[in-house]
Parts: sequence; structure tokens; C-alpha cells
Amino acid sequence: MNVYINHPPIVLILLPKRQFQVFDGVVSDISIIDPGLSDHVAVLFTLSILKPPHHTKTISFRKLKAINKAKFIDDLSVSPIIVNAPAMCDSLTQAYNSSLMGVLDQHAPLRTTTITVRPECKFFNDELLATKRHVCKLEWLKNHSGLTVHRQMFDAAALAYRHDRTRYKKEYFNKCILEAQGNQGALFKITDKLLQNNANVILPKSESNRALANDFATFFDDKVEKIQLSLAIPPHDQLGGNPFHEQPASSVLFSPLTIEQVADLIKNSPVKSSPLDPIPADFFMSCLPTLLPCLTAIINSSLATGFVPTNLKGAHLTSI
Repeated sequence: MNVYINHPPIVLILLPKRQFQVFDGVVSDISIIDPGLSDHVAVLFTLSILKPPHHTKTISFRKLKAINKAKFIDDLSVSPIIVNAPAMCDSLTQAYNSSLMGVLDQHAPLRTTTITVRPECKFFNDELLATKRHVCKLEWLKNHSGLTVHRQMFDAAALAYRHDRTRYKKEYFNKCILEAQGNQGALFKITDKLLQNNANVILPKSESNRALANDFATFFDDKVEKIQLSLAIPPHDQLGGNPFHEQPASSVLFSPLTIEQVADLIKNSPVKSSPLDPIPADFFMSCLPTLLPCLTAIINSSLATGFVPTNLKGAHLTSI
């Protein structure tokens, strides 16, 4: 197991005698100790290796907290979806999404940045957080004052923080190992965390994410069909008639909903968001009085025509 610290790591390896090879530029400070207990010797040496860099990823975000909600609602009230809404259900839904996205882009443009993906530290507690903040303050003081006393204070605090972090980390993993005794799966997970072995999600090769999603849907559709065929019901003549109760076809007429009814349904529903939503849930609730006529028109148009808008048939899948 490789342990990375600020200084070059010191490694202890037990090797058979006369089977030790030196790698130029990597191994230094070699010392061989022969305890005389077996045909193995203890080899102490220093490895000149660097700490592996953290993984990075690019994320997209919006500064939603900087949005003036009153100005946002004012701009939304003069958007095309409010001023000149289409009559067709599908066009109305598309105009709803595009109008909300347009206003959101004006007030909080989509930004991208690259962040460092750091491993989760469950052993990091409030005491370590307070110590780390104290070290950061001393570092700022050292950099701005340039005094030797401030540099010494910072070095001492940083060293104490490293010692405390190492101690809490050892205590945490010792506790995890003791709790996982007899459970090989849990022990392997602990080992992966110690070695920072991150298991990447491997998906089948495909031309695009849309094609991959369709392949998954086709696979499960075929699987369900095979199960249905394996459970096929015998012919009608063997069962003495139709096994299903035939019901006469009937048409269902829905009464149009009012704005008040739609408002009550939304307010009594959980406030949740999906990545497919044009705006976050909290902004949606703030803009609800302005959006209620449009939402009511979409619902009534869908009920009257028996048509579900295309934009409402999509799904966001996350692999686990």
C-alpha cells in the first residue's frame, strides 16, 4: 500500500536474500537489515515518487442566488408564452420551455468550470475543520506580514493539523476494519478507499447517449416480450371461452380544470426538480401566479385532445 505524505515515502519490503534490484532515479537511501531469523532480509529505502494528481471534471452551473426574483417575474410576464401563447398543445409546451429558459439565461447565464474531484473524508470532523480554518488564517497573516514569528506560528499550526488529521484517519479506518470483520465485501471497499481506487461506470459502446438509451429500452422491451411469451395463455377453446372479461369501449370526457384547481394541485404536491425542468422548483413556485394560465391551458388541451406533449415524454436517466 502506497502512503503519500509531504516527504518521500519510506518503504519496508521483505525480499529473499540476493534478489534485490535497484532502480536508478527512483530508489535511494538503501539499507539492508538481516535479522538472521529466516532467508529473508528487510530492505529500507526511499522512493522518489510524486503524489498522484486528483481527478478533475467540468461542471455547469448558474448563479441562482444572485437573481432578483421580482425582476425575473416581471420579465417572465412579458415573455411570448404569456403575451402570445400558441393554441396547439405541443407548440404551447415548447413555447413554455423556451420562454422560461430564455428568461433564465438573461438573469443567470450558464457557466462552466473545472473542479477537482476530491475523495470523501468521513473522518473529517468539526475539530479538524476548526483547526484547518485556524491554519488558513495564520497562512493569510504570514503572507501579508512577512514576519518570522507569524511564519513560525503557521508552521506549528500546520504540523499540528497534519498530525491530528492522520490520527483521526487511522482511528476511522481502524474502526471500519473492526466493524467489517468477516465481511470480505466491506473489507475490499475499505481497501479501495485507502488506495483511492475509484470504480468508473463502464457503459456499452454507442454512437450517442440517445442511441444508448434506446438500446437499453429495446433490450428490456424484448425481455418483457419473451417473458410474456413464456407465460402465454392457452387458446380460447382449451379454456372454454375468452379468459378476459370483455368490456365495451366507452369514451371518457374530462371536464376542463380551472386555474384555482391547478394551483391547489401544485401547492399540495412535493416541491421537487428534475434536470429536464426549464427552471428550478423554488423559482417555479415563486412564478406560479404568472405561469398558472399557461399551465392550465396545457393541461386542458392535453385532456381535450388526448395528446401528451412530446417534451413531456422525455426522461433523465442516471446510471448507478
